[in-house]
Amino acid sequence: MNQEHPFWLFLSETTGNPGQIRRLYHGLNLRLWDGMEQKRATLKRIRRYPVGAEIARLLDRYDPQLALTRYKKLLQCGLFMLTYRDNRYPEALRELPDPPAVLYGRGELACLDRPTVGMVGSRKCTVYGQTISTTFGRELASRSVTVVSGLARGVDKWAHRGALEGGGKTVAVLGSGLDRIYPPENRFLADEIAAHGLVLSEYPPQTGPQRLHFPERNRIISALSDRLLVVEAAERSGSLITAGFSLDLGRDVYAVPGNINSNTSAGSNRLIRDGAFPALHWEDLLD
Repeated sequence: MNQEHPFWLFLSETTGNPGQIRRLYHGLNLRLWDGMEQKRATLKRIRRYPVGAEIARLLDRYDPQLALTRYKKLLQCGLFMLTYRDNRYPEALRELPDPPAVLYGRGELACLDRPTVGMVGSRKCTVYGQTISTTFGRELASRSVTVVSGLARGVDKWAHRGALEGGGKTVAVLGSGLDRIYPPENRFLADEIAAHGLVLSEYPPQTGPQRLHFPERNRIISALSDRLLVVEAAERSGSLITAGFSLDLGRDVYAVPGNINSNTSAGSNRLIRDGAFPALHWEDLLD
């Protein structure tokens, strides 16, 4: 068992902000999980540092035994935990200006070692979008490409299902804790993904979905995806935020052309107009 992880879990549950977690940890730079006596000695030493007062308040709330108990419970629930200091932390996430300080997961981390394609789009996709998402997900996954998406309604769900139908690997990145699946009707899908792929979140267990979490989640989808495919997106779609993150990271962005009279395809058509690669066939993602 990683001896640092209980303390990282405490930081994650207490602060929630990736940058703040890293700043506090580096400000501490001490083996604070060793026990209460060292904690008391540390409190006297750190107040002279710029973040000393904040750290002192944080440490005053830290209970090593409680943190260890919570961490053991996390493991007993079949979850694993990674920090950005761990060797197994996905290298692609280190490219982000604000990489997750802590990751929680269920499933097979090794599926990120394969080529990856992110698939995002409308939560209210049309039958066309459903068909494209399922087909592309199935065909890519059956050719050893890991399909990355966000377990949302619509395109995300069908991309995951297609990948599972293809007998391949898929990764779901959540905007909530791993025990608070959103939307709730995708709970069984999340279980199936964990059994044949990977479910990830930067939010600790018992964290419910919040509006801010979803654009934060989208940056992780972008970073984990070698290429990003937008299937259907309206003009003000979260998928366009994901595409923006991908472009910032130097990733290729593809979009499926749609009916020019359909609001559901207005955003994805605009991406193509502005330089995204048109995806006319799943093979385009393999070129």
